Amino acid sequence: MPNATIAAKFVNPPKVQGNSWSVKDATGAFWSFYPEKCKLDAGKVYDIEYTEKPRAAGGTYKNIVKATEKARPPQAANGHVGHGFDDRGGVPPHVSNWVAHAIQAGLIKKPEEMSYWAQWAFYASRTMAKPPEDADEPPHDESPVPSEADYGT
Repeated sequence: MPNATIAAKFVNPPKVQGNSWSVKDATGAFWSFYPEKCKLDAGKVYDIEYTEKPRAAGGTYKNIVKATEKARPPQAANGHVGHGFDDRGGVPPHVSNWVAHAIQAGLIKKPEEMSYWAQWAFYASRTMAKPPEDADEPPHDESPVPSEADYGT
């Protein structure tokens, strides 16, 4: 029986046709399940076992037969779950997300521009909540962070 890990985004009660429920995961895929076999709640992550059968209209019908909620990371005393750094080489997640969005938006054209964007994202995150007199100096680099004017946008 196939296994998977899903993050339940929406849980839908049965429609008129039957008594199976459906769950939409974070990737947009739909899975069916019967609440007497397993209980799923939106916003939680589950390790599941499922069966597959072809649909008449094409595609595959996936039915969850067993679901086990994954344990959440321990919550710190300050209310944050986990820690502020991950496996991206010690770079805070918001910095790499900022750079990734800039790449997707076409603002970063050359690989060497990524470090400038990362430096400024990190600088902005450290100084945003501080008053100007307490702000650190911005990272010093020979090249400034590219602006929209650099790309003619």
